Amino acid sequence: MLDSAQKTLIDIASVSQRVVNTLVKYDGRKTVESFRLDKIVVGSSAVLETLNKALLLKERMVDDRLADWLHSEEPRICLDTLNQMERLLDANLNRGGGNFFRASRFAPATDKANEAIKLFRERKDCFHFLLTTDIW
Repeated sequence: MLDSAQKTLIDIASVSQRVVNTLVKYDGRKTVESFRLDKIVVGSSAVLETLNKALLLKERMVDDRLADWLHSEEPRICLDTLNQMERLLDANLNRGGGNFFRASRFAPATDKANEAIKLFRERKDCFHFLLTTDIW
């Protein structure tokens, strides 16, 4: 369980960072959502550090709320959401260039960024645990 949780947390932090970088590139500045995604990177790292300390000290005891969250579907939903956001943003990047008429049919970068942010907002409850690390 811990190995799987650790991998998921690493993936959440990695994808979050890539999404932040892409959003900042599109907007040219940090937004509320990019700050939240930065906080998710930090939260994932904090949870991972807690798990690593427990393994290092050979203690299988972690905060009950943390253990419950790690056993729930929320970490997987978080990662799936971030992956979907990244695909939305990357789809627009990969469409750059090519045939003018074909490229003009696709939404501009800001539309894809807005779509990714909308997805994040719709599922932000799943990220609550990572955004409020002080609860555990």
